[in-house]
Amino acid sequence: MANNEPLLGLQHRLSKSEALRRVIGVDGATLAVAPRAQAFAIVGLHEVGGGPLVVVAATQRDATTLKDDLACFLGSPPLSVPGLDAGPVALLPSWDTLPLERVSPETSVMGQRLALRWRLASPNPPAIVVASVRALLQRLTPHAV
Repeated sequence: MANNEPLLGLQHRLSKSEALRRVIGVDGATLAVAPRAQAFAIVGLHEVGGGPLVVVAATQRDATTLKDDLACFLGSPPLSVPGLDAGPVALLPSWDTLPLERVSPETSVMGQRLALRWRLASPNPPAIVVASVRALLQRLTPHAV
């Protein structure tokens, strides 16, 4: 495993960027960033804007890659359980089935989605949630009233 400690302070430098400060809070603002620098820019946006972010990626593969890249900047918990995100960055996985298929989604994916939902309602929610378009379009279970 590579040592990512030198990356942990870069977001503070980026948070001083005038371009990011002009984008925060502006409806319809656009910030063009090269694909390999997206994680860096997202961490900077989080530092400048505060509050939690939901980042949308085109595919599940892109979402997973972006989540891993973001974890390099924000750090990850020393002891993490595979499939459960406990750090500052969480992934909302998409079901591996299509809506009209007669096959149930994987139970591990259903568990990961439910665990993230509980974590979002907890006192310690993730700072950034990364999801694919498909994952965001899939329904979550209704909450208890």
